[in-house]
Amino acid sequence: MKQAEYRECLRPYITGSKTKEQRKLDFCTGAKVCSKGISVEEAKRICSLPKEPKLPRRKHNGNCEKETLELTKCVIGKMDMNLASNNIELAVINAMMECRCNAQNN
Repeated sequence: MKQAEYRECLRPYITGSKTKEQRKLDFCTGAKVCSKGISVEEAKRICSLPKEPKLPRRKHNGNCEKETLELTKCVIGKMDMNLASNNIELAVINAMMECRCNAQNN
């Protein structure tokens, strides 16, 4: 798709008075529809998914194997084992964040 065609395709998604969140969702939706040619419904679904949190950087002080084992035990304890398969990655990241942040605060 040429740049002019892309801009013309995106125009309805980015014009008009909208809240900040609605503007972000509409831009994301329009970009997916105009660049990838997917359906509006699928684009909205993709754009509505929660963003992956960034993992904090941490120095490795001490035994890495022990640290990994403790983190794994904590993550398993925090996870809901009845998750749908498409939510597992996000659940693992969230559980790891919670475990690592709690460990750093203790």
